[in-house]
Amino acid sequence: MTFGLFVPRHSPIHRLSPGIKLLGMAIAGIGLFFVTDLVWMSGVLVAGMVLVAIARLPWPIVIAQIRPILWVLLCIAGVHAVFTHWEMGVMLAVRFLTLMLLATIVTLTTRTSDMVAAIAKTLQPLKRFGVRPEQLSLMVAIAIRFIPVLLEQIHDIQDAQRARGVERPVITFLVPLLIKTIHMADALVDAIDARCFDP
Repeated sequence: MTFGLFVPRHSPIHRLSPGIKLLGMAIAGIGLFFVTDLVWMSGVLVAGMVLVAIARLPWPIVIAQIRPILWVLLCIAGVHAVFTHWEMGVMLAVRFLTLMLLATIVTLTTRTSDMVAAIAKTLQPLKRFGVRPEQLSLMVAIAIRFIPVLLEQIHDIQDAQRARGVERPVITFLVPLLIKTIHMADALVDAIDARCFDP
């Protein structure tokens, strides 16, 4: 799923409650695995594109969220084309592309705070079993917020290494990323403790 981005627009999809959007995405995600015809699957993908238009989302932003997984989908399609059948590979690629598009629509049309509140409300009945909805919703909020932050850190490290002529072996990339992540985690823990979130 895409994270941490919200594109404000006046559209019917923006006005839907986060709970309805999450439920709709879950139902669509399950339903897609029962679609076995490539034509119908392609039709669902086109329907997802129509939803992007209805939500008035900028296509460059939508494509930027989907682009990182495109090579994975191409690999999946290629492997199936070689070892099973090309149609199965294309079917899987289109299915996951559709799921990614739907998740992107939900993320770009829903504020993070609203989504977290909806998750916390949904988990309230589990309180009797010892589940703490506030903690889980905070974890979701942190995950949603820090994935784009980590991606930004990765880009900063890559830019700094290119400027220094580093050939980017794995160890020279992972060590600074790990150090930066630990520093951010320490700062986050201090901020949570300072606000007495969970005494």
